[in-house]
Amino acid sequence: MKTQENQIIKEKYKIYLSDIVTKNLYIKLIIVILLLLYYSYSDLYIREDLGNNIHAFYTRLLPLIIAIILLVLQLFTKEKFKPLKSKIYNILIVSIFVMTLAKCIIHLNDGSLAAVVSSVILAVFLISLEIKASLIRTILMYLLPTLIFGSILIFFFDVNKEQYIAIANMYPIIVFGFAVNRIQNKLNYNIFKSSYLLKLEKQKTEQLYNEVLIKNEDLSQKNEEIILQQENILQKTAELEESNATKDRFFSIISHDLRSPFNSMLGFSQLLIENFDDYTAEESKNFIGIMHNSMQNAFKLLENLLIWSRSQSGNIEFEPKNNNLFLITENAIELLKQTAISKNLTLINQISKEINVIADENMLSTIIRNLISNAIKFTPQGGEIKINAYFKIINNLKKIEILIEDNGVGISKERQLKMFDFTASASTKGTENELGTGLGLILCKDFVEKHGGEIWVESEVNIGSKFYFNILASE
Repeated sequence: MKTQENQIIKEKYKIYLSDIVTKNLYIKLIIVILLLLYYSYSDLYIREDLGNNIHAFYTRLLPLIIAIILLVLQLFTKEKFKPLKSKIYNILIVSIFVMTLAKCIIHLNDGSLAAVVSSVILAVFLISLEIKASLIRTILMYLLPTLIFGSILIFFFDVNKEQYIAIANMYPIIVFGFAVNRIQNKLNYNIFKSSYLLKLEKQKTEQLYNEVLIKNEDLSQKNEEIILQQENILQKTAELEESNATKDRFFSIISHDLRSPFNSMLGFSQLLIENFDDYTAEESKNFIGIMHNSMQNAFKLLENLLIWSRSQSGNIEFEPKNNNLFLITENAIELLKQTAISKNLTLINQISKEINVIADENMLSTIIRNLISNAIKFTPQGGEIKINAYFKIINNLKKIEILIEDNGVGISKERQLKMFDFTASASTKGTENELGTGLGLILCKDFVEKHGGEIWVESEVNIGSKFYFNILASE
């Protein structure tokens, strides 16, 4: 089904490209023809040196003929010939490239070669921006003229060093132009695909909306019981819309933080690729370390996002049972030990080995691991992080209150008010510029509330932070 949908989108994209190429085609062709006629006239009558200029005149004939044929086709054909006109237009663009390469050969032995090479570069960028073709055709359009041109130079001309340098300058531009064209084509296709899918979704939404209106009209004619049911449905619909708006806002935050580590990896990897030999081993190792940290942060974000999405969609089973709190905390500390060691931090588990809780083991591990990881992030070198737990009676229920305490940088009062609100949540850098995801505390709050508990924070700037949450104690 997905393959069939993609095939339909590709077919519609081809039609879309034909429409783009043929739009304002009259104006494009008239401008091209007038320019070619002017330069042909210039070659024949204005320039003094008729030796090379008469040959330059002949190079204009190929694109000129194609442009005239296409103009006639545009004048006397119907809509169904759009794909054909699109292909001929691509050929016209390539013929301009061929014309500039031919002029390079004509001016090989005079002083105007550099100027002609500049015109080749302009032609390459013209192709990059204008040509709309498949990958194979685009490769041929760039490769064949360049290959033929190079073969002619090798077998029929004795090119000196200066001429070789002038000609060689245009080859990177040809490669770059091809890359720009493919990137542009990919972006255009993605934009078109997104627009097309959004249009389909809009049609479905409008259809559903109209159906809801019809049903509402029918419901308005029924008795009071049906009206009450309708109000209940509207209330649930409003809650669903609010939930969807919440998720949309949440994922917009995630998309911002997800780009950061990948931008870092791409940037530093590009520096290594382009300047590897210029860097010392220490500098290269530093770049790789930064890239490694970025990958770790991206992994943490994706892991938390996966857990959260599974939780929201109901795919995570909530299975509370008797668990030893000390062992779960020890396992979390073991996972984070190396990170703590790298910052010379001490992790102390002060929880009694006798404390048991009624909790889902995976969710409880996620809560403790995220809170300890947060404490590590905001505690400077040589700091200390303690984890403790106490019995509490809350609403006549015996609960365990867990405390994760650090002597780190602390949190401002303003920031504390927003920490567990995803609409205001944003990642902040740690004491050594560690990147966060802005997601860990939201997961903690979600999982604590699934257990019927509460989570909160007490903190003072430059003194430290205490994160508390409670959970049902085992009898």
